[in-house]
Amino acid sequence: MRENAVTTEQAQELVELLGYDFGLMVPNVDQTIDYLRKMYNIVIYNKMAPYVEPVSHRIIYCFSVKWCNLRDGWNGRELIGNTDYTHDIYEAKRQAISIALNYLKNKKYGKTQKV
Repeated sequence: MRENAVTTEQAQELVELLGYDFGLMVPNVDQTIDYLRKMYNIVIYNKMAPYVEPVSHRIIYCFSVKWCNLRDGWNGRELIGNTDYTHDIYEAKRQAISIALNYLKNKKYGKTQKV
């Protein structure tokens, strides 16, 4: 697996649940985040500014996941979840993608229904 690729399980869910057609190449995390934003109004963004952990001197990341209802604007945002704090930015993005995919599964969105 490429460092910035989604996991095999996430790739399978993207195909089975959402009908994402990525051909022969597994999408990277940024392509998947962009797809979720464009197709399902799920926005993945930095929960906080990255900071340097004082003991290990590593940068720590954390992302939030929200669904945005375009009709209701400001009041139509729903917090889906937050990732764990981690020093691996790609792992944080993969966690955020998993949170978004679980949300879509629980809401029963699939190939035929769009948000």
